[in-house]
Amino acid sequence: MSTEYADAAARIRDTIATYAQAVDDGRTEDIVATFLPDGWASFPGADIARGHDGIRATYAALPPGRAQRHLVGNTLITEFDGDAATATSDLVFLTRGKEGHWAVRIVGRYTDHLRRSGNAWLFASRELVFI
Repeated sequence: MSTEYADAAARIRDTIATYAQAVDDGRTEDIVATFLPDGWASFPGADIARGHDGIRATYAALPPGRAQRHLVGNTLITEFDGDAATATSDLVFLTRGKEGHWAVRIVGRYTDHLRRSGNAWLFASRELVFI
């Protein structure tokens, strides 16, 4: 494994984690910051959010109504060329009920296309499908 790939893989996983935690906390601007200006996001039940303005509008309209956690794992990075990469990750989405118990609400898989932007790796596209 090259140092370049190892560094990129760590930064890609950081971007994925930053997105998940920002969604769970309702931090819309931090979500937007994980995308390239022309990036897009797609998930079941919503129109494709395109560009920073579209992503901002979509996520601002979906603030967490209660405690939630996106548990993202099994991230596999493929098609790495130094400036672009594809990653797939599994998702388990949990919410906490009134009695404090956590429940699985969604299981899915993300397919991400990321590009290098300076020292960061940002989403060119992020697509979620439910399994």
